[in-house]
Amino acid sequence: MDKRKLAENRARLPLYKNMGELDQVSAMQFLDQFPHTPSSIANAVNLRNHHGQAWADESQELPGYDQFDIQYPQAYSQYDDPDYFFTERDYIYAKPEFKEGISAIEQIIGSQCYRLRYSTLEPGAVLDWHMDQPTIDRFIIVLSGKQRFEIKQRKNTFNVTQEPLAVWFINASWEHRVINMNNDKRLALLGCFEYNK
Repeated sequence: MDKRKLAENRARLPLYKNMGELDQVSAMQFLDQFPHTPSSIANAVNLRNHHGQAWADESQELPGYDQFDIQYPQAYSQYDDPDYFFTERDYIYAKPEFKEGISAIEQIIGSQCYRLRYSTLEPGAVLDWHMDQPTIDRFIIVLSGKQRFEIKQRKNTFNVTQEPLAVWFINASWEHRVINMNNDKRLALLGCFEYNK
């Protein structure tokens, strides 16, 4: 983990911030494509493990939680470095069906979107306390359901209820967790970007 970047993010960035709202048309496009998007939780686990931010090893599961990549890295060619490990910034390609929705998100966040993915959280489930690697910033957009986002800043815990279509910057350099407060599955979009507001 880049401890210098972690300290910089904690000092310079807000804990969370509502950046705007995704339009209904884009939200419906994402909702329509979700059933056709395969699970990619193994990618998330591998990226976290590579950056020393392990949730679990590949044999363990995160109860009630899953991810489904929308953006993906370009395929390797015979000329690529066999030791290169993809980072979030390599996840920039997506199927044409997602182009307009990604563009709408980029207008709101004011940056290129990297590693956009769906995230599901089962009813009552908790994605427990964790931090994300601090070399890129994060946002979340709940598409259906709602969630409580909690974040620890030293000895204080702050929380906000995140409703559908709101685009939230989250300072993932602090420990945080997400709780599905509903009786239905929560579906959200997670993504990475360069926070510059």
